[in-house]
Amino acid sequence: MDDFDISTLERAPEFHLDQLLELLATVPDGFTTQRTEVWVSGKQEAGWDVTAGGYFIGVQPEYKCGFAEEGDGKVLTALVGRLAETKGQVTIATTPKFADAPPAGIEPYFYVGWRVGVKLGEEARSPRRHKIGIAFGDMPGTTLLLAYLRAWGVVEA
Repeated sequence: MDDFDISTLERAPEFHLDQLLELLATVPDGFTTQRTEVWVSGKQEAGWDVTAGGYFIGVQPEYKCGFAEEGDGKVLTALVGRLAETKGQVTIATTPKFADAPPAGIEPYFYVGWRVGVKLGEEARSPRRHKIGIAFGDMPGTTLLLAYLRAWGVVEA
């Protein structure tokens, strides 16, 4: 795993999804997270299988076109499934944000910011049950993953 600066996670955790999934693979939650090949746009690429609800969900971690569906969305699906199976809780709130310093040539614009809270469930396979993690970000699935890792004590708040 490549080292990454944890201070950049609040700014852009979606650019670190591969490293965050590497951390998820170390979480003793009783679910499987493993490297594999996933199908993206008709071809196989390096990715991850993340289990939830008895299913393997193939995640493409590279931030590029389609990331919202193939990467972030699938992480959101898998982790909501894991929390549901262990009777955990997820709280998601959105906040409109104003990009007042966009790249040159682009007008200022509004976008959605995500605030996600995770409470590990009663059936979490760990003494960390009922622990809470909170994260903020621009993509819901990656923000949920960061909050989940914080609840498990893998990433500091």
